[in-house]
Amino acid sequence: MPPALGKFLQFILEESAFAGYTHIMQVLHSDERRRVTLPVPAKPLDSWVPEVLRPDQILLTRVKKPAPQAARARIVKRGGYSVGILRRRIDPKAVERALVEFP
Repeated sequence: MPPALGKFLQFILEESAFAGYTHIMQVLHSDERRRVTLPVPAKPLDSWVPEVLRPDQILLTRVKKPAPQAARARIVKRGGYSVGILRRRIDPKAVERALVEFP
């Protein structure tokens, strides 16, 4: 490589605002049903919230699913009715407050 070309390339790499910008644009295509396959880091069964910024721009934000919780009540039949049974006692005042809010 001629020395002048080497100095030019060194100048471009040191002084250019674009040096180090290595973004590679990937074009995604939708099918006839508007489905798009997302690239990595998206995983199967991820949930995303779409936000339309402009008519030609959509921002996708991944949302975390809540951790599955164990059932807090079990349902049993008593006297012909389905009844929820808890492991702990219910505060009667909490029931009164909930009934006041119930339409």
